[in-house]
Parts: sequence; C-alpha cells; structure tokens
Amino acid sequence: MLYTADIWCSDILTKGRDKKTGGRGARGFASQMTRVQRMTSLLIMGGMRTTASDITNIHTNLLPFQQNLHKICHRSALCMSTLPEPHPLHKGLNAAYHYCSKRDFQKRKWHPSPLHNLANVFQLNPTKSETILPVHHNTKWIPDVEISIASKTEEAYYEDQAANEDIRAYSDGSAVRNIVSTY
Repeated sequence: MLYTADIWCSDILTKGRDKKTGGRGARGFASQMTRVQRMTSLLIMGGMRTTASDITNIHTNLLPFQQNLHKICHRSALCMSTLPEPHPLHKGLNAAYHYCSKRDFQKRKWHPSPLHNLANVFQLNPTKSETILPVHHNTKWIPDVEISIASKTEEAYYEDQAANEDIRAYSDGSAVRNIVSTY
C-alpha cells in the first residue's frame, strides 16, 4: 500500500495547506488511506466497527497513518542523503537541497519534484551526512585475526603468557561449542 510512498505522497507531508486548493486533495487521499488502515486494524484485532481508531492502532501496534507516511519518507530521505557521489541521485539531491536552502526551505517552486519536497520537509544536508561505502572482499579473502580457544583454564593462561600480539580480545567462552566455563 505504501510502495514508493516517498515519491507519490511527498505533498501530503506538508499537510496540504495550499492557498489555491486548501489542500483538499492531499487531505482527502490521506483520509482514504486512513480508512483502509482502520479496516485492516479492525480485522487484525477482531474488534467491533464502533471501536475508536486510535485504540485499534494501539492494540495492533500500528502508527497513525500520517505518522507512518512521515516515518517512511524520512527513512528514504536519510538513505538518499547518505548516497555516495558516484550514485546517479547524489547530484540531483544536492541540487534540490541547495535550491531549497537558498529559499529558507519555503515551498516556492511551481512544480517541485519529490526530491524538492523531501528537502523542504526534512532539511537533510547530503554534504554533511556521513557516507559509508560498502566493503567488498574477494571470495578467497582470509581474515588476519587468529582465533584460539583453549579447552582448559590452564591452557588459556599459558597461551596468554606466550602471546606476542599487541591487541587481544577475551571472552568467557559461553557461546563456543556449548562449553560451560567454570572460572
């Protein structure tokens, strides 16, 4: 029901208070989707149709529809703001953010794109977001970490004395081969 909601519902986030139409289209669409969510929550809960919507949402662990839309769009805006530079959307998102920031994040474009709408609502600067590049390893990659699991406490003590590594990590061994340690 909310597939690609960040594209088709980006106008609903601003609550549709447009001077020309009064936002009736956006609010009307959101109210129709709210009705579908209400029917779904009543079916999940098995409640009566006279049960209040906020009670059914609480019992079925659903957010109110407007908050759910806001959450989905915010998550996609965050994901897009952390895209690396080679990604095709990175340049467009930067341009949309800088266009909106020059106008103090006011909706002044006649036909804003979904990127402009998301930049106006969430004001996430893609140049200040940390971009984490995925790490790819060769299939024949072998980690340069040596793992040593001693079966007895005395062996662990002697291995520790003989170790020359600068960095060592220790564990109680409770998650290794169902060995119960008795230190």
